[in-house]
Amino acid sequence: RHQLEHLFDGEGFAGLYDFIYLPSDIGTGLAFEYCFVNLVHEMAANRFYRRFQAFNAWPVECDKPAGVHWSEALQGLDQLTDRYRNSPLMHESVPDASKPAIYARGRRVPFPEPTQHIRPPRVRRSVAKQRKRND
Repeated sequence: RHQLEHLFDGEGFAGLYDFIYLPSDIGTGLAFEYCFVNLVHEMAANRFYRRFQAFNAWPVECDKPAGVHWSEALQGLDQLTDRYRNSPLMHESVPDASKPAIYARGRRVPFPEPTQHIRPPRVRRSVAKQRKRND
């Protein structure tokens, strides 16, 4: 997620996003090939779309161009916060880099406290087996 923050800031979007979530395999820490970003206003979202649609100047080795899609399920920081604040992703056992993050005026701020008990995430069996072999 830190690399995405740096990339977005370097592309002129510093202070224009208020949510980033880079889904990853909690067991390995490897990111999947997509992320969720919320922009603070429509003009920033449209500019972001134009800049990152087919983007391929990645800071890491990758030959896949980006595809940008509007979410139809969740829109805005409030809905995203409500979706994730009680999620197993926010459990204390999950590394910070694997958690959704929120921002205010370009700086990361604490995620709102959960409103219910957070269960630990389920770890896939293949990951659990790999951990046992490595121990």
